[in-house]
Amino acid sequence: MKNLKIALIIAIACFYNSISAQSISDWKNVLDLYCEENFEDCFNWDYIEIVSIDDIQNLSNNKTKISGKVKNTGYGGAVYTRKFKAVVINYNNKILVNFKKHGHTILRGDYWTECENTFYK
Repeated sequence: MKNLKIALIIAIACFYNSISAQSISDWKNVLDLYCEENFEDCFNWDYIEIVSIDDIQNLSNNKTKISGKVKNTGYGGAVYTRKFKAVVINYNNKILVNFKKHGHTILRGDYWTECENTFYK
């Protein structure tokens, strides 16, 4: 199942000549699939959903920065909605996704946790 979802991510990104051509709903679907497969391993919390895509910046023809909000479970099953930042880079033979999730605790204050994965075409 994981390989099928990863293949779907790559297929969505490859469907367009340029990843910058994707719409908000396309990016939400791509990041949703990415989080379903990677969120728990990266952040040790259960992923629920991408709540919103608030900003998309096309940094170049093959690099896009996306920010929004993601929902996940936390301590004791509490549900949190946190900010996220993602950078997706489409290379000739691979797609790199760098996903950062905002967090806040009394001891640490505000912080960002990062997860990066590469998918080969």
